[in-house]
Amino acid sequence: MRPTRRGVAVVGVCVAGFAAAELYGSRSLNAVVLPAFVALVAAVFQLRTFDRPTVDRTVPDDGFVGESHEVTLELTTDGAPYIADVVDRVGEGLARESPDGADRAVAETTVGGGAVRYGVTYERRGERTLGPVTVVARDVFGLLETEFTCGATDRLLVYPNVRRVPGWARAELSGVHGVGFAEDRDEFSSIREYRHGDSLRDIHWRSSAKRGDLIVTEYSADDERRAVTLTAGGRANRADAMAEAVASLAFALLDASVPVTVSVPGGRVVAEPTARDRRRLLELLARTDGGQPPDSTADVVVRAERDAVRVAVDERETTFGALTGKERTPDGSRSLVRETTGGERPEQTSPTQSRRRSPGETA
Repeated sequence: MRPTRRGVAVVGVCVAGFAAAELYGSRSLNAVVLPAFVALVAAVFQLRTFDRPTVDRTVPDDGFVGESHEVTLELTTDGAPYIADVVDRVGEGLARESPDGADRAVAETTVGGGAVRYGVTYERRGERTLGPVTVVARDVFGLLETEFTCGATDRLLVYPNVRRVPGWARAELSGVHGVGFAEDRDEFSSIREYRHGDSLRDIHWRSSAKRGDLIVTEYSADDERRAVTLTAGGRANRADAMAEAVASLAFALLDASVPVTVSVPGGRVVAEPTARDRRRLLELLARTDGGQPPDSTADVVVRAERDAVRVAVDERETTFGALTGKERTPDGSRSLVRETTGGERPEQTSPTQSRRRSPGETA
C-alpha cells in the first residue's frame, strides 16, 4: 500500500494544518484537516477489502512473424468489484499494438466486471511469453493504491515466415538424386487408414465401405520412395534467416507431395505432407538456434552466413534470395543451383514478399 500523488498532497495538507494549529491555535483549520484525515483512514480500510484477483488469459494461437492477434484477460474476485489499472507484460519478440509503442498492455477496468482486450504483434521467431499481470487498485478518492502481481504466464510459438518457392525450383528440389515419388503405380502393396494429405485417387472404396472409414491403397512404388534430406546451420545471429529458408524449402517439397527429413541444430523431423507433420516442422524451426549443420551427407544443405543464406546441392549452390527471386543463370535458363568458381559467390537479389500460411495449408 502506498500513497498516490493526490494522497501525498493530502498528507501534506494534514501535516501543515496540524502544525499551524499547534503554532497559532487556529481552530478553523480543523475544517480542512479533519475531512482529509478521515478520507485517508477510509482509503486504508477500503484497500484492505480488496483481494488478489484471479486472471484467466485467452492465449492467441501460434502463428507466423508479422501476424497480429488479440489477447483477452478476465479478472475475477471473491470480494466486491473494484477499479484498477491492469498491466499485462509481453515478452521479447512481441509488441503491443499501441500508439506509444510500449512493451506493456495497460487498461483501466473493473476487477470482477468486464474483460480487458489488447492486440499483440508477433515480431520475432521463437517461444514467446505473455505475463505476468500486475493489477494496481486505488481507493474511491484516489489517495492510496495497492498492487497485486498475478504470476501466471503463458507461452506461444512464433513460426518463421514461409516464402513462396517457384514451381521450377520446387520440381528440381523434389528431383534431387532421383528421390521423391515414382510414377509406376501398377503393383499393389497394402492398404492402410487414410491420413490427411493422401490423394483421393488412392482411396480403396470397397474396403472403405466395409470398414466404415476411409482406406487407402499403397503401391510398391510408394514403398521405394525416400525423403529428401535437408540440413541447415549458421551463425547464431542468423538463426532467424536460416529457419525461414528451411521452412520455405521444406514446405515447397511437402506441397509437391515429397516427404522431407529436416535436421537443424535444434533437432530433427521426418515430415510427410500432412498438417500434423507440417506443424511439428514449424515448431522445431521456431525453437532452433544457430550452429553447424548436423548432417553433412544431406541432399540439400542450407548455411546462414553473414552476407546471405546459401543453398547447396553437391558442389553447386545459390543464395536463398536468388532462389525465391527466380534468378536466371548466365545462359538465360532458370535453375535451382549454379556452379561457383574459386572464391566467387553469387550475389543475393531482393526476395519476393513473404507469404504466411497456416501449418496445414498446401499450395
